[in-house]
Amino acid sequence: MAFPPEFIDELNRVTSISRILGKFVTWDSKKTKAAKGDYWACCPFHAEKTPSFHATESRGTYYCFSCHEKGNVFTFLQKSRGMSFTDAVRFLAAEANLPLPELTGKEKEQAEKVNHLIKIHEIAANHYQEQLHLKSGKPALDYLDSRGLKSSIIEEFGIGYAPNNLEIIKILNLAGFSQDQIIEAGLAKPRDNGNGIYTTFRDRIMFPIQDSRARIIAFGGRAMDPDTPAKYLNSPNTSIFNKGVVLYNLHNASSSVNNDNPLVVVEGYMDVIALHQAGFVASVAPLGTAVTPEHLAQLLRMSQQPILAMDGDEAGIRAAKRIVDLVLPLLEPGKTVRFCTLPDGLDPDDLIRKRGISGMKECLNKSMELNDFIWTSETVGKRFDTLNSKTVLREILNGKISQIKHFVVRNIYKEDFNNRYWKNFVQTVPKGKRKKLFEASEQSKQIKESLNKTGKLNKGSELFLLEATLISLCLHHPDIIESEIGNLESYDFETEELNGIRSELLRETESKATSSGSFLDILREGEYSQEIQELLDICEINILPEIADQYSLTEARVLFQEILYWLQILQEEKNLKQELTRTPESKDKVKSLSEQLKDTTLKRESIESNILDQDTATSQNGTSEQMDDTVHLEGIIASVLTPDNSTFQDGSTSKPSEKAPPPDDNVIVMDNSHRVPKEDFNELMNLVNK
Repeated sequence: MAFPPEFIDELNRVTSISRILGKFVTWDSKKTKAAKGDYWACCPFHAEKTPSFHATESRGTYYCFSCHEKGNVFTFLQKSRGMSFTDAVRFLAAEANLPLPELTGKEKEQAEKVNHLIKIHEIAANHYQEQLHLKSGKPALDYLDSRGLKSSIIEEFGIGYAPNNLEIIKILNLAGFSQDQIIEAGLAKPRDNGNGIYTTFRDRIMFPIQDSRARIIAFGGRAMDPDTPAKYLNSPNTSIFNKGVVLYNLHNASSSVNNDNPLVVVEGYMDVIALHQAGFVASVAPLGTAVTPEHLAQLLRMSQQPILAMDGDEAGIRAAKRIVDLVLPLLEPGKTVRFCTLPDGLDPDDLIRKRGISGMKECLNKSMELNDFIWTSETVGKRFDTLNSKTVLREILNGKISQIKHFVVRNIYKEDFNNRYWKNFVQTVPKGKRKKLFEASEQSKQIKESLNKTGKLNKGSELFLLEATLISLCLHHPDIIESEIGNLESYDFETEELNGIRSELLRETESKATSSGSFLDILREGEYSQEIQELLDICEINILPEIADQYSLTEARVLFQEILYWLQILQEEKNLKQELTRTPESKDKVKSLSEQLKDTTLKRESIESNILDQDTATSQNGTSEQMDDTVHLEGIIASVLTPDNSTFQDGSTSKPSEKAPPPDDNVIVMDNSHRVPKEDFNELMNLVNK
């Protein structure tokens, strides 16, 4: 339904965002300043303990400083409650006691049709519930009792019984509905001979299906006769029901999802009801069809990490792998799915009855992240002892990665799969024997001096070049800033000047300066104009193709993410070392910090070694068009990140002595263990001094 703009404006004016959102979140009493219209809560879009979800009454907007969800009351109801825009408008209008605008003739006709279909389903649901408790419905009631369903749950879900007769048609006729309307509602079908109609559901346990507003819009029926061809039967698609979009129990789940109640997706009605009875109240199921992209889009609006509980048999694994291909294009930062593989071929209902609530909780707690599931499903039980088998695996993984539309998520998955592949299938060079392009020597010190001719900005920091590259990428590609605003806000640069430039970037981005030329022009007139110019003059950064406009914005974003991740790992390693030097109170704390430091150091070494290995492979193949610039420059960056006083395993601060190779006029000895072709060294120095 289309609403007049003036009506939406009026609805916005009379709606209090704090009151509406306060129905679904709890405002933090310490941070909230209601008198100023400033409200804080733990974010409903992701799990957190410290409030970072902020609503401003005067603007009528909200923003989460952690997951960066933002919007107004309409988008909140759509994203967190799964409402359509029309339903959100109706909800807010009812809350504000604001009459909806008059409908046009066609709209009024459609609304009356919907109301008639809803009324038909309401009458039918009441009839089926009455029949369940009569003599004809006793076998159905006994079956529900044998499945462990309490009478209160049967009543809450409106479960009923459809007898094998035409009584519901007579009741609906008496209520004023024609045979055509009953057929349109999906509760009856015309006979083949054209003589009257017959009921769709006969001798079946009936499960009402409700929309997001809790209106009954369809039914699902389970056959009591085991010889009936279709064990489960759903209403056909109608103007108010689409089985490829609607999820069973959506209305309950959408208002129940929170940190303590994960959104769980199962296969059928009985699984949902059994989970609900066991306390897993945010459970849903598709309706007689496989999970669709529309289902997944709804699930990701309701939860950051819905859990798909799939049967552990071959059919369940196939269904899960199909879902993987559907969800990959929908991934965004903070939006993914998890997979819970049920044990021994049990469904959730069976699992709860055999192993109890704790067994189900344990299974959900062990659910796999999407990347883990993809890797496991493509590798477990398979052999990769030939080049062809490894090539096939790489092709499959690359195919999965290519389906991810969001560039940040795509690059994270690419990095994860590459790391797993390297760890499992690529033999790495032992630590201490891996050659770097530039080690600590007189020549490498000369190069560092050449790199650090930037005046005021030069603080002698090993991280400076990488941090300066991040800022330069933003200066040359301002579109990066908006998508990376959270990372830029949270990262603490080593120098006051770089932090100042970062603040300028964020301010100008908020002012909507978008084109590269105007963006730089504005910044050159600001407080940090001199520092920005010095940054733009650093030649070893400017020769990067991502900055020299030889590569696209997408590739520049990739470089930004890679460097940022590297810096974050380095910062984490530094923080852990500092914490260890403070002498923690207990041995357990020391052990924990030491393990964390070990893992972080391995991550950092993996990043550095991957870059070095890529450099070596590129120079050997000689096929990269940008080899002359990028390969050698990455070597410089690796050198900058390798301190001259590195500590080795034996505790010394220099490498163990090795026998010096014989002199060679075509080779420059960088140190006792590393030799660089003179031609490569001269070429690099030419690049640095351009």
